Amino acid sequence: SVIDDSKPLPAPLLPRPPLPLELSRWLVRRRLRGSSRLLRFLRQRGLFDACVEYPLGNGVTCTLPLYREPDWDAHDLALYEHELVAWLAAFVRRAREPVTLIDCGADIGLVSLKVAAVAPVARVVAFEPNPVAYPFLAYNLARLGPGHVATRAGVADRAGQGVLLRPDHDPDSPHAAFVRPVDRGDFPLTTVDALGLAPGGAIALKIDVEGGEAAVVDGALGTLRGAAEFAVTYEAHPAVSRRTGTEPLSIAQTLATLAPVSVAVVEQPELVVRLDRPLFEQLPPTRTWNVVVES
Repeated sequence: SVIDDSKPLPAPLLPRPPLPLELSRWLVRRRLRGSSRLLRFLRQRGLFDACVEYPLGNGVTCTLPLYREPDWDAHDLALYEHELVAWLAAFVRRAREPVTLIDCGADIGLVSLKVAAVAPVARVVAFEPNPVAYPFLAYNLARLGPGHVATRAGVADRAGQGVLLRPDHDPDSPHAAFVRPVDRGDFPLTTVDALGLAPGGAIALKIDVEGGEAAVVDGALGTLRGAAEFAVTYEAHPAVSRRTGTEPLSIAQTLATLAPVSVAVVEQPELVVRLDRPLFEQLPPTRTWNVVVES
């Protein structure tokens, strides 16, 4: 059977995951040989040409497309960015003002949805330029309730147009695609400041844009400067840092000009981050890290 809903989706919405998906994911988690190939075979045969709604808690749900990588089930959703979600949720709970969560590079909205499931987020404003992910982001935020907004756009330091490109270090993954500003693009570029948020509230700014993080922050300085308090999280990816020639902690240095801040790494909370040293001299350049900066 298929669940009916007023918001259109590009694939049928099933009441539960197909049994072959759950079995395949169980095999993958146990590292059985050939299990990943089995998943790819089943997807190619069209067995996953659908989407499923998963409960996240407190009435919040996430509708997930099954026909694109990664192949996730409820167990994977529970583990996804759980440390980052816990940190953002803690900020929302202790904030003195209602929190607007601005999600740049939201994909289908999973991080925002997981935070909203455990903490009282006043409003989610999410941006995603990918045409495959965006319908699910819009659907998920509509289900979250009125006032939560999804926009198909990239976020940068100025308005314009953009295209999505895939990097040489990961050319097969749509999740590694980054925005390139161009004169004539596939989607609009905007800034956080263009939202025109009233000063005095609390802002949680989550950035996952594969190398354009500094531009997003530069286009958000007015909003962050006017906030009663802010928290900013962004990815530090070694391959992206090499591609762009940027130092991840330069973003934290920029934010430190707005207000006294604390800087931490979600996956290494015991690390005392020094802003006068490159991040990948303080952490091994073998994985992606989530940097968090809080006023």
